[in-house]
Amino acid sequence: MQDYRQMAIKYIYKNKRRAVLCVLGITMSVALLFVFLNSVETYLAGFRAQYAAFYPEKDLRESIYTIRLSAWFVAYLFTILGVGVVRNAIQLLLMEQIKDFGMLRCIGATKPQLKSYAYTIGFALEGVGLLLGIATGFGIYSVLASRMKWDAGFYGIALALILIAFLGDMVFAMEDCCKVIKHMTPVDAVRGKYKIREEKIKVHGKSIWGILFGVEGDYAAKSLKRNPRRYLISVFSIGMGIAAVCLLVAFETMLEEYVIDTKGNWGVYQFGVVSFAAADMTAEDQQNNYVFREEQVALIEEQSNVKKAKPVHAAKLNATDPRILSEHVDSDFSQSCPEATWFYHYLPNLEEEGTMMQVATTMLSQIDLFGYDEEDYGRLKKYLTEGTLQLSENGVILVGGTSVVVENDDTLNDRRTIMKMTDYQVGDTIEVLDYQHYAKKLQERLPEADSENYLVERIHAQYDCYQECIAEGFTKTYVIEGIIERDPNIAVEVDPNEQMDNFIRLILPLERFTADTGLSEDYPCGTVFSMKGKSIGNLLDIVYASEPVSVVGLRIRYLNVLDEIGIFRYVILAFTGGVVFIVVMNLLNMLNITFSNMYLRRQEFAQLRVLGMSENRLLYTVLLEGVITAIGAALIGLLFGYCALYLVRELINLIFYVEIGFPWGMFVLMAICGLVLLCICTSVAVKSVKVTMAESLAGNE
Repeated sequence: MQDYRQMAIKYIYKNKRRAVLCVLGITMSVALLFVFLNSVETYLAGFRAQYAAFYPEKDLRESIYTIRLSAWFVAYLFTILGVGVVRNAIQLLLMEQIKDFGMLRCIGATKPQLKSYAYTIGFALEGVGLLLGIATGFGIYSVLASRMKWDAGFYGIALALILIAFLGDMVFAMEDCCKVIKHMTPVDAVRGKYKIREEKIKVHGKSIWGILFGVEGDYAAKSLKRNPRRYLISVFSIGMGIAAVCLLVAFETMLEEYVIDTKGNWGVYQFGVVSFAAADMTAEDQQNNYVFREEQVALIEEQSNVKKAKPVHAAKLNATDPRILSEHVDSDFSQSCPEATWFYHYLPNLEEEGTMMQVATTMLSQIDLFGYDEEDYGRLKKYLTEGTLQLSENGVILVGGTSVVVENDDTLNDRRTIMKMTDYQVGDTIEVLDYQHYAKKLQERLPEADSENYLVERIHAQYDCYQECIAEGFTKTYVIEGIIERDPNIAVEVDPNEQMDNFIRLILPLERFTADTGLSEDYPCGTVFSMKGKSIGNLLDIVYASEPVSVVGLRIRYLNVLDEIGIFRYVILAFTGGVVFIVVMNLLNMLNITFSNMYLRRQEFAQLRVLGMSENRLLYTVLLEGVITAIGAALIGLLFGYCALYLVRELINLIFYVEIGFPWGMFVLMAICGLVLLCICTSVAVKSVKVTMAESLAGNE
């Protein structure tokens, strides 16, 4: 038994090129799966740690289970491709030795000895590939973890899934090969009957291939049926490759659409600093601590993925009665957006006196007022739902809604939609403090920054000035003369984890804004930037290095989204590289098999030539075998690709809603590529058989 194991190792060394190709295929497949599964477990560990304090344990377990199940399903789809191609490579390596097995049987080799020989080859290649794949995968994962600032770890569940998939399938593959070896008689093995099966002539009607391609099509189909095993392996290998490429393209298209949709949610200006001017802040303080400096703006704007910069003119107004605002919050918005409940249902539950009431009054009475230049103001026309943009002296534009993530209790699929924030109508009025008088009065009352009770004294000063302005009549009444569906320039932020905006946003032309607030156009309250393309480059590093002393108003959520999507793109790119490598490996194996098959059929080709078939017609007939194989592979690829994409879409939609369409263009392209490659392999193989008809008919080698 030991001698046969040593013989198997020597055979591997003798066929180094094919063995190395097989090991590389295993290594690539294992490495990609290890990186993906280990990254998923790392993400879930961080997810549990981040949200353990916010969600009940039961809900957290369900969320983790859903994410893990979805990830495992995606990994399973690519495992099928990797395991399948690896299985085919090793099986074909063994099947090429059928003649050798027959000779060994003739000299006394037993079936258990041949089984040991086959298992040694299979597990030697598989073992080396697994070890290299795990080592390579952990190296790639470590680099990715460093890039993502993850706590890198080695998760046994990822290793266990890979071992079960590859070693489990290897046992079945070896048993399948051993059955063939044990049931093959020595004489049949030596004569190569396994590779080219002899059949009695049967009379059949014209097949579908005969209808399409004539008698040559019938002959090509008959030739393929003589070795259905090889035909099925070829069809499924190429078909799964087509399905895998289509899935990867579908994922990339999905990310592309998600980026476009996400970009729209943040408006024309996706990132920057929006620091509202406030009555308790001087212009100098704001410019020094809350706004990008000119050189910082220039540095960001010169980046290739930044389209343009725009100064922000915005201020915080105070309504004279914050309860009026709470009464106008839309009920559906309040139920779907917890932030609205926290902001506007908090005040009525407070006591009438005390510091907390003063804080709530000042905070909840705030309204965001934006001044837009002619370009940005003109952009509102497309989103106008009621009223007009031609404002009177006291007219304003109200932002009616914003993009909100609506939570779904049944799944993790929290869809983002545009929701109406208030029930204000055209013609309604909002009374606010006169910004200039309130600012002047408050800045005279503010305590010194080094005061012992600075915060409490500041709250009292704000509340006292607020009440005095109302009592003295320093107020202004705005009339809502137009309502837009949402702000297309700078989106209203409703994320409690970020700097939130107020849910009442008013817009004025820039000249009206400066007149009402007394703020100069030369001293903006921030700078926002419009992006182009899908890559953030090093924007995050530049923004963090350029941020003002205070990060109040810093808006980089869109950049974070692009950064996360970029990581997914790296994963998809890695899978694409792996799939391409595996498919190329499979094609090389098929090319080798095709050459062997054409050589074994040289006697058949000589007989056809003797019967009068021309060389071109013979080539055409053999090429039709590749055409039929390509058609079968395309159908398998379509079936597996479409079904897999449907299941993936359903699982992804449990987490977040996104449309994923089947990439028909890429499917057609891949089917054509498969057809061309098969035809090239067959053509080269046929032309390489340079044997005369006499020699072929005589069976000389």
